[in-house]
Amino acid sequence: MTHLDPSLTAFINSDVIPRYAAFDKAHQEDHALAVIDRALALADHYPVDRAVVYAAAACHDLGLSVDRKTHHLESGRIIRAMPELRRWFSEEQIETIAQAAEDHRASSDHEPRSIYGRIVAEADRLIEPEQIIRRTIQFGIAHYPDLPRERHWERTLEHLHEKYAEGGYLKLWIPESPNAARLAELRAVIRDEAALRAIYDRIYREETPAAQESPRKHIEVVAAIIRSGDRIFATQRGYGSFKDWWEFPGGKMELGETPEAALVREIREELSTEIRIDKFLRTVEWDYPDFHLTLHCYLCSLLSEALHLNEHEAARWLAADELHSVHWLPADEDLLPLIRHELIHE
Repeated sequence: MTHLDPSLTAFINSDVIPRYAAFDKAHQEDHALAVIDRALALADHYPVDRAVVYAAAACHDLGLSVDRKTHHLESGRIIRAMPELRRWFSEEQIETIAQAAEDHRASSDHEPRSIYGRIVAEADRLIEPEQIIRRTIQFGIAHYPDLPRERHWERTLEHLHEKYAEGGYLKLWIPESPNAARLAELRAVIRDEAALRAIYDRIYREETPAAQESPRKHIEVVAAIIRSGDRIFATQRGYGSFKDWWEFPGGKMELGETPEAALVREIREELSTEIRIDKFLRTVEWDYPDFHLTLHCYLCSLLSEALHLNEHEAARWLAADELHSVHWLPADEDLLPLIRHELIHE
């Protein structure tokens, strides 16, 4: 595996990634970092220039600063006009980077022109079956608010079959992508109409105004991303409906507690150790089937080397290239691109 030029990554991190902070919620800096992470992982399967993949993934959504509808084309224009890239790339390579950005949209009416476009297009997609069903329902409610419940069901069914079912227009550009398994899972749900209807009914209740009068349970928790050198500490749950899934240690805040005080207390209870909270990392908002989770995450250091698993069944120290080696809880997994960035660049 070839390593990226540190001066290129420094430029991307200081001049490109911060631009995403001005975009919509779905296209913030963490989105750019996640696409970079997934694109580089996919690039390992092909004899490609990782620096070209890296630059294309980093710049693929810059066109949102101009126009959302044509942002992929605007991204290509911005890339071609970026003089700094000529420090690392030839004109031919810059054209490849620009074309990959132009070709990244899943709704593109043509196939990506190169393997680089295929990699970035696939990295920009994350197929999560329930989230796709939820977003389909949300779109219908937002754009067709007067439709009755059964008509929304028909519309949801029609869209899922048209795009995601066998023979649908969605194409996976990279066979090694994790999306292949997730798409197979979604197709299995689509084939089982009774199971799909049960999911639809639950999500529809959650998303309609009547459901808002009796909102789902809201849980607010804190998590410690404990770092030691170039590794972070992960724990495996030993109880409950998410038994055997991996997470960052922490727990619920008590009434009147600050997040920082709750985190110190929870780590003391779970691991019998003391931590120093180094900095706030991010708050994750995540919809689980039965509750909404607010997860406040902090980068921490150990004040004592002694650790004891009082609640978890296992633990591991993970380096940046090992972060995807365990099965994470979805909200915790959402943090991985940002954590990988911390481990590599800080």
